[in-house]
Amino acid sequence: MPYGERKEEMGKNRFAVFLTMVMAALVLVFGSTLPAKAAIVQNSKGDIVVDYPDNETNQPTAKAYKLIDVNFDYTAQQPKDPAYVWDSSVATWLSANGYNKYVGNNNAVVDFEDGKATDADKLYREVAAAIKDGSIAVTAEDALTQRAMGVYLVIVSGGVNTYKPMVSQLVPEKGDSGEYGISSGKVTMKAEKPTVDKTVDKAEVVGVQVGDDVPFEIVVSIPDYPENAVATKLVIADKMGTGLKFNNDISVYGEMNSDKVADGAKLTLNNEYKIVQQDLGGHSDYDFVIELNWSKVKNYTHVLVRYTAELTSDAVLTPTGNPNEVKYQYSNDPYDTNSFEEIPDKPSVRTYGAKVKKVNGQGAALAGAEFILSRNQDGSDPLSFVNNGDGKYVVADSDDRNTSTQLAVGASGDQLGKLEVGGLGKGEYWLKETKAPDGYNLLSSPVKITIADDDNDGIVNSGSDGWVALDVVNKKGFQLPTTGGSGTAMFAAVGIVLVGGGAALYLNMKKRSGN
Repeated sequence: MPYGERKEEMGKNRFAVFLTMVMAALVLVFGSTLPAKAAIVQNSKGDIVVDYPDNETNQPTAKAYKLIDVNFDYTAQQPKDPAYVWDSSVATWLSANGYNKYVGNNNAVVDFEDGKATDADKLYREVAAAIKDGSIAVTAEDALTQRAMGVYLVIVSGGVNTYKPMVSQLVPEKGDSGEYGISSGKVTMKAEKPTVDKTVDKAEVVGVQVGDDVPFEIVVSIPDYPENAVATKLVIADKMGTGLKFNNDISVYGEMNSDKVADGAKLTLNNEYKIVQQDLGGHSDYDFVIELNWSKVKNYTHVLVRYTAELTSDAVLTPTGNPNEVKYQYSNDPYDTNSFEEIPDKPSVRTYGAKVKKVNGQGAALAGAEFILSRNQDGSDPLSFVNNGDGKYVVADSDDRNTSTQLAVGASGDQLGKLEVGGLGKGEYWLKETKAPDGYNLLSSPVKITIADDDNDGIVNSGSDGWVALDVVNKKGFQLPTTGGSGTAMFAAVGIVLVGGGAALYLNMKKRSGN
């Protein structure tokens, strides 16, 4: 084979194997048929184009560091031997860190025949770390356009994702005219965005009763940082909303499956995780902040945090509910300790209520009625309430004092005969009357109240908000006539007739027996 062809073929083979090692992508095939390109001349340049995933919402910063120079004969318009040469600083670092087999005479790129893409991923993560800490003295120019031929390591920071270092190639590529031009420098970044999923009792929103403990779960994914990363902070911060009181009962688990079911290992406080005072932004207004030790949890796919919070009598009764805010903060540049991104999540705990109107048979409001409310039909174990005045009550929580089981309807004005009971959960309740309005019969059986929210949107099935509405009707009772009235005379007359009739019957029977 002529020397020039041998040099060209050698350059082709080495670069093809090199690219397999790096990304298993964009293999340079000398002699392939490509669109016409401008001939390569001294100082020919190309553009590096970085393609980000669709979920990137920030404006990341990409820097390209030249690792390999191209050895090209501009007169003969073909690669020289060796076709690819390491930057001297990179070659020195490779030789000193166990990669000397890739460095040939005069820093030639050699011996990649056995390389794998996974090896390349590890190598270029380590090279990126060495660039960041100054062990490799290559610098990035400000612009990605008009860069000299070579192989560049592209490092991205400042995105919502964590990005792997990727390679962009501005290398000789033969067009269909037979002339060489510079290949496209487009590189598609491989990204990983950690996830956070916070649920309330296995659902995004749930309706519960005041005083109940609400079970929460936070599930976060664990990023795949390089082993030599200097920034691997992972923080979970939680802030309880109005109406929620943290019970200080955290349990943390390491998970190895995508189902995120807590069947993994229970993690140890002050080993795999610790409780800290502030999040990565220096804020401390949280109920708890957990910092994960990445080196101890890196082999898990997810970490799950379980805890409970009590729904208190301060809970608001609206479709928006009582939100609980969580943030998952993570280092989005493994080589910059000051760089982090966060993902928020805010599930909501919703509670409901019942609006009762006490009326007579004609629908007129009645004052004076009193009730108890229970989950049991027989009225046993009635709920306790905080009285907010004039027929308005909310279920008591564990910290409330001066509570009562008795519920009295409003006595006057717009609240006449009305009873509002807030802080109820889904399910059935039984309203038992303990005192009827004056002149009316006491209800003989309790009234069932059913709270259902099939859409889980904070609006009960039977209404337009979180309140169930119902009328409770009382009927007039049997009344004795007042003293001295005509009714008394009537009863006396009837009594005299009955007594006289009885006496006459007795005398008649006695007379007959005498005969």
